[in-house]
Amino acid sequence: MPESPPANLHPVTAVDRASKFTDFVVVTVCTLAFALNAGGILTSLLTDGFAGQRDFLTYWCSGVQLVHHQNPYGEAAIGTLERSVGFPPSLQPLIMRNAPYALVVVYPLGFFTLKVASLIWSVCMILAAWWSVRLIADTYGGRGKKANLLAIAFAPLLSCLISGQISLFALLGLSLFVRLVVTRPWLAGASLWLCAFKPQDFVPFGIVLFAWCVSRRAWPILLGTAVPLAASVAIVHLMDPHAWREYFGMMSAAAIPDKFIPSLSTMVRVAINPNAVWLQWLPMTGGSLWALFYLRRHGRAWDWRERTPLLILISIWTAPYSWFMDQSILLVALLPLLYRRISRPVIWSFVLISGLVEWANVFGVPLGSRHLYPWTATIWLGWYLWASRTTPPLDGSEAFRDPSQQITAVLQASGTTVTR
Repeated sequence: MPESPPANLHPVTAVDRASKFTDFVVVTVCTLAFALNAGGILTSLLTDGFAGQRDFLTYWCSGVQLVHHQNPYGEAAIGTLERSVGFPPSLQPLIMRNAPYALVVVYPLGFFTLKVASLIWSVCMILAAWWSVRLIADTYGGRGKKANLLAIAFAPLLSCLISGQISLFALLGLSLFVRLVVTRPWLAGASLWLCAFKPQDFVPFGIVLFAWCVSRRAWPILLGTAVPLAASVAIVHLMDPHAWREYFGMMSAAAIPDKFIPSLSTMVRVAINPNAVWLQWLPMTGGSLWALFYLRRHGRAWDWRERTPLLILISIWTAPYSWFMDQSILLVALLPLLYRRISRPVIWSFVLISGLVEWANVFGVPLGSRHLYPWTATIWLGWYLWASRTTPPLDGSEAFRDPSQQITAVLQASGTTVTR
């Protein structure tokens, strides 16, 4: 008699083929994105002129100025220094816009040549990105999942790595906060010092955090935030007693609210009245009011791991000014959604959006473009809301349980009595 095929063998279905093809596309896109990013970083390290054209250049110049006891925000001196290492003389000098407490991070760069400092900074950026993804995966139950590969294809993160933007430190700070807020509140608060490098991106988030800490008497979080902030301010004062005066002088001369920075708030001002700077603060005000309502609605059962994604999306979407690279912080919101049992359209749409934006960047669409970058935060917010509605949550919100709770849930689901 002919032998029957083993029972565990099944014919390959169209669904299986679609699944394999999707995995192939995702891996291919991630591999190309990684190759693009690695090529950009190597180019910055090996090419004489390219390192002098990255955003990182402004951090190095401020560090050099500090080492020589000069103004780290001085436009004339920094412009001369930048042009000496290959920055185009036809462009306005890049000046570090971060508050003086961030000078603690860039100060060591001033002791090295541009190439060596660029290498050190790039390694720090890569480590910050890797650690952030690992923390997000640990927090939301994504360890070992293929969705983590999508992080290296996330367009804002790639742009951050290539340009050397400090936003990845803010991503790391928020990832640490979400991971530690329940178990180690003091360290969770301390991690927010990194978020303070980009305060304009965290206004609604910060307002809710402060209100929640006061209402819950979560003083360790506030103390943890205050201590490193005060320490960095004191250290900078020792290095440059006039740092704050120089910073406010630079910000006043730069007139940042009057400039076109591609974000929703800027587009609101331009659309209504380009000369009415106060209009640029309307979205942030609306976002902050919404955030307080959100806290009031969910305050009794507030879980930072569950509420942070939408809160940080609104914070960056309504920021008074924010660059495209700052949206790398949104990995904290978007990556947990990809850990769920999501549909193919959700994965495809994420890869497609990120890929199109990154290739537009590669092929020369300037970061000041009014047709693309002001709307990317809106696109990610829309994607998140759509994917959240079309994607079922993890069973029993298992992403927010510890291992013992997950085991208990499995036993109960199987009908086993669990005693404590």
